[in-house]
Formats: sequence, C-alpha cells, structure tokens
Amino acid sequence: MSILIIILAFFGGAFGAIYGAVFAFVFVGVLGLIGVVNAMVGGTYDIIGLWTFGNFFGPQIAFTGACCAAALAASTGALASGKDVGTPLISLKKPVVLLYGGVMAVVCCVICWLLGLVLTGKIDCLATGITITLLLNKFIFERTFVGEAPPEVKKAGGRYSCISPHSWQPAVSTVGEKTLLALAVGFGSSWVTMTMMQNEATVGVSQFLPYSVAAFACVAIFFIKIPLVHHIAICASYGTFASGGSLLWGVVGALLATFIADFLAETFCQFGGPRLGGVYVDQPAAGICLTSLILWSVFRPLGFYSGVATYVVPIIIIAFCIVWSFWEHARIKKLTMKLESGADLAT
Repeated sequence: MSILIIILAFFGGAFGAIYGAVFAFVFVGVLGLIGVVNAMVGGTYDIIGLWTFGNFFGPQIAFTGACCAAALAASTGALASGKDVGTPLISLKKPVVLLYGGVMAVVCCVICWLLGLVLTGKIDCLATGITITLLLNKFIFERTFVGEAPPEVKKAGGRYSCISPHSWQPAVSTVGEKTLLALAVGFGSSWVTMTMMQNEATVGVSQFLPYSVAAFACVAIFFIKIPLVHHIAICASYGTFASGGSLLWGVVGALLATFIADFLAETFCQFGGPRLGGVYVDQPAAGICLTSLILWSVFRPLGFYSGVATYVVPIIIIAFCIVWSFWEHARIKKLTMKLESGADLAT
C-alpha cells in the first residue's frame, strides 16, 4: 500500500461525505455500468478495478466514509440520526464531518488491504472491510454493536419476530416476500451472469452488471419505496460464477444474501444505543460478506458445485425457503391474533 493510495482514500472518503452515502453508492453503480460497457466493446482499461471498486470512488472508500461521517454529524446535533445516509453532508457546513469521513475511509482501505493479503478468493474482502469499519464506527459513537429493541418490538416477540413492527425493509418483511424477491432478482442476475460468462470479452466482468444496475437504482429510494437488492444481485452472480454457470446456485446465492442481510440488519442496524438513536451499519455489505464466505469457502470445498450435488443441494435449499414461507404465513396469523388480544409475546 502506497502513500498515494492513502491520500486517494482520504479524499475519496471526504468526497463521499460531501454528496452523502446514497449518492456515493449510486456513483458506484454508474461507474460499474461504464466498466461493463467498456469491456463489451473491447476496452482494455480496467474501469471496474480502478474506478468502480478503486481507492477513490469504491464503496469501501466513498460510501463508507460518508456513512461514518453521518454518525459524527448526528453526534453534534447536525443530523437527527446517525442512520441518515441520504443527506449530502457538505450542506451541514461542518468541515470536520467531511474530514472524519476521509479518516474512516483510510481505516477501511487499510482493513480491506490486510484482508486481501490473506483472504482473497475466500471472502469478499471489500464487503468485509466495509462491515468491520461500520461496526467499529457504531461502537465509537454508541458503545454498542447491537443496541436495544424498543418496548413495542419486545412485546411483539423481539427483534427477530415475524410480526415485529420494525423491519429493515417493510415492503419485504415476511419470509414469503423475501423468498419471492430473492427468486426474482436471483434468476435475473444469474441469467445475465451466465450469458456474459459465455463471451470471452465479458467473462471478466460478468459478476458486476446486475450489481451495477441495482446500485444505480438506489437513486430511486428518494422518490419511491423500493427494496435494496444490490447485495442479492451480486451474490446471485457470485453463486453462478463460482459454480461454473449454474442458475440454481445463483438463486441460492440470492436467497442466502437476502436472509443473512435481513438477520444482520435486525442484529446490528435497526436498533441503536441511547446516544444517537442509531448509527448506520450496512446490512447489504454484511450480507455479501457472509454469503461470499459460504459460497466460496464452504460450498466449494464440500464439492457442491459438481456431480449430482450441483442440482440436488440448491433444489433442497430453494424448496426449504418456499415451505418456510407457507409455515411463517400461518404463524403470523396466530401471533397477530394473540397480540391483538393483549398478549405480551415477550413472555
């Protein structure tokens, strides 16, 4: 790691904070699309590596720095919550907030570099570095990684309850909704990746087109209520690529990312400590982190991507999620009736 990379990371983090985390991430999507098109037309310049996931615009730099800076801004009262990642922080007129974003981007850059020395190919090092940095940032400001669920959530059975009034993505709060979302995004992303793998010019960027489209689509959250799916898209692509082009394993990657991200959202992101009312921890990055670990370092060594297992195992996983959806649907009805009768499900 050179001094130039550290300097780039610092100003990349400040740049991300200037525009806010959401817009910094939208830039990742735009640059990803440009990088994929560049490969399609035979370009040799590595836009994906140097721009999309590079040391200035990359999500581990600009996006992470902006998320961390939002927590500092909330601690000064300039933002209502440390989970406000949509506000361009330059509008607060607090230069120290932007500088802090730069510092934390350097921290994340170093963490990603260290992870890359030993874990490349075993886990998504960028997503892991983002997760570690944002958890560290949460602890700095809230002295907790997990936070405490409010009384209404406890009464409904706790943070993981299927009828909890607080959900990371309200539009997809049930297992059935999550499964359907994962199947739709997973099949689409897997198919795109599979077709790109068949072309010599695009095989190297075949995992990034669905992710880039989903990242760019994040701009729409300011106008309409849509779920975030970039973690689902890229994990579907990871599953397809790791298995040599299997649509089924792509769908499994999508399902894993969906449910893991949701679990981690309820664990680390939804509820904050007593100080700021929440500090943002990026559950999609955390979902990508653990899903990539499972796809690359668990399923591959077990031989799930060859022989009969390449068909049987993903079919079992997909079927399990479908059955789980119907089971939870019946359970929601029962628990809702109990809650409406005045029962406290925490006891």
